[in-house]
Amino acid sequence: MIETNIKQVIMLFCNENGEIINERSVDLNEFGTILKTNIKDIELTEAVSENMANFLKCFGDVQYDEEVIMVAPKEDEASK
Repeated sequence: MIETNIKQVIMLFCNENGEIINERSVDLNEFGTILKTNIKDIELTEAVSENMANFLKCFGDVQYDEEVIMVAPKEDEASK
């Protein structure tokens, strides 16, 4: 399905003129949902959608950066 709709998938990473935006990224954990939502011809089961990141990591030859974002705890008055 992705290969059939590759132009639409690529447009997820492009501006309105079709130019690729290198800074545009997609959370692989949300990619299945993004595909289902934005491309009408891609119909994924819930199980495939939820595991899209794992499929792409194993079989998709996809480039990705693994980042962990941690939220700093709020300082309270006692710790100041």
